[in-house]
Amino acid sequence: AHIATQAIVQETEHIKKSGLACSVSTNHDHEGRDVPKMDILMMRGAVGHQISQHATLWLGGAWIPSWASKELDSVVPENELRIFQQYLYQRTWGKLSYFSRNRFEERFLKLNNLGFRVRSWNRFLYGILTNDKGEGLSLAAYDEPFVHLGGTQGAPAFGFDQNRAFLGVNYRF
Repeated sequence: AHIATQAIVQETEHIKKSGLACSVSTNHDHEGRDVPKMDILMMRGAVGHQISQHATLWLGGAWIPSWASKELDSVVPENELRIFQQYLYQRTWGKLSYFSRNRFEERFLKLNNLGFRVRSWNRFLYGILTNDKGEGLSLAAYDEPFVHLGGTQGAPAFGFDQNRAFLGVNYRF
């Protein structure tokens, strides 16, 4: 069974008034069968500045402790500290909305290896049964490639890391 929970708080009203915003999120990811393989807690925070009607710049960080267990009595804690800079862009044209997040990450792996990574998430939503606020049922497509840019010894090497893609339906409450 795979269990994932996420809680996100964003102050979007504040960004409209002053150009600044804060975002705080925590994720807990647990995957287990008879013996748990991995537990991860991701805690992120960021501060953003609206640079235009459709675009914001963000500076943030994350602490990601994980506990890998190969056997019931041996748990090996690992930590990742992450600093990131990101550019968000969003537009809506009738029933079609577009969202892009381009992020540069400095990843401190096991606290002594520094790696660099870029990722670009692009999402399209096309409203099928939606209201004027975008709430309801939409077709959804997104893609997010990750590319390592190298780093210190022990960090992931330069090159393609992974790609996350989705095609399906989305329901916004």
